[in-house]
Amino acid sequence: MEEEKKQKDIKVSELVEINLRDIVRCEGEEFFDMLAEKTGYPLLTDITYEVDAVDMRPKVGNVSGETYLTFRVNGYVEEEE
Repeated sequence: MEEEKKQKDIKVSELVEINLRDIVRCEGEEFFDMLAEKTGYPLLTDITYEVDAVDMRPKVGNVSGETYLTFRVNGYVEEEE
């Protein structure tokens, strides 16, 4: 008789910072994939997020300023026991 693998969901809650330019370039589900990758859990599911902070970095010399958004990302990842 084979043993059944038990699975449990691990709750994940991480702050991630993403350049606004990268967000604008996302299509469809790419944004959620990017959020999951940034948390360090690429298999993250049931993702919810909210903007935690906006960081507008000033222009320095000839380099234009950048805008970064910090998100609180929540979700679950399954872990086999």
